[in-house]
Amino acid sequence: MIAWNYTWKWLHGVEPRPVTLINVQIFLKRVLFAVSLFGIALIPACSRSNQSAETEKLYPMTGEVLSLDAKDQTANIKAGPVPGWMDAMTMDFPIKSKSDFDSLRVGEKIKATVDVKGGTDYSLSNVQAQSSAK
Repeated sequence: MIAWNYTWKWLHGVEPRPVTLINVQIFLKRVLFAVSLFGIALIPACSRSNQSAETEKLYPMTGEVLSLDAKDQTANIKAGPVPGWMDAMTMDFPIKSKSDFDSLRVGEKIKATVDVKGGTDYSLSNVQAQSSAK
């Protein structure tokens, strides 16, 4: 213990304070305060990332309706390339509105808008039959 006291005095220039309940409480309050400030600083950072993930992007699309699923309100569409989002492919698209879904017919060529949220959540809106004369 004596060697430790001399080392402390040599490093800090003062005699070491005895450990008391008050000193421990003060230390714990300071640690709790620091952790609280760190947690508060993280709140805006977390909420900002959620807002950017929910940004909605709209892409024009053309395609042909291959099948309809009334239960899930989805259409299997052979879609042309959607610049900025995907290459040409056949896939199921959820249809946003009931009226758009009801207007679809199998074999029909359509124009629509792909609404993409957060990069992975997508649906079709503004569905219109394409004129057959081209």
